[in-house]
Amino acid sequence: MANTLNSNGGTINTIELAVSWVKGGLATVGLSAMKIGDVIQASAPYGRFCLTDDKFKRYFLVATGTGVTPYRAMTNELMMRIENDNAEVFIIMGARDESGLLYANEFRKNAKEIDDYHYVSCLSRVKLENPSDFDLEGHVQSYLEMVKFDAENDVVYLCGNPAMVDDAFGLLKEAGMPVSQIRREKYVSPPVRKKKAAFVIK
Repeated sequence: MANTLNSNGGTINTIELAVSWVKGGLATVGLSAMKIGDVIQASAPYGRFCLTDDKFKRYFLVATGTGVTPYRAMTNELMMRIENDNAEVFIIMGARDESGLLYANEFRKNAKEIDDYHYVSCLSRVKLENPSDFDLEGHVQSYLEMVKFDAENDVVYLCGNPAMVDDAFGLLKEAGMPVSQIRREKYVSPPVRKKKAAFVIK
């Protein structure tokens, strides 16, 4: 869900989605076949990938692809924590090129207007034409390797490509981050199952 919520416990009437096309993916096939006016049944989210009542001094929110959408939903709550708890927020977004930086304009605008809110882009294939000090070449792991993490005051969220999540998780553990302060969400598509033939002609 990509909605920007008013608070950590906010409610919404309309759901915004960011979807990556995955050939044979269950959600991809179902959503792409929908027409205006179609109705679907859905359950509430039951995952643990969300902001909790635990407060930290620094929030590192790392993503690739549509993995950045939960951080957009957290925007207003994070801003409240910056204001009320003197927290610092880093949105770290990895992509192959600029077209993969979802919601970049919104995140950049927040970074310009709010002290202690930072947006870092990491492009692995094609760099930006006019990069700032917060637009880097390489993968998000390269950025994380430059950070001196504080095990008592930092929390890291990882969302997106499974390889990135696994690599970053290992890197963070080696840097001394407690596992309880590394929150993970992998985007994994189930394998395409081969259909069994009803009968075989020999």
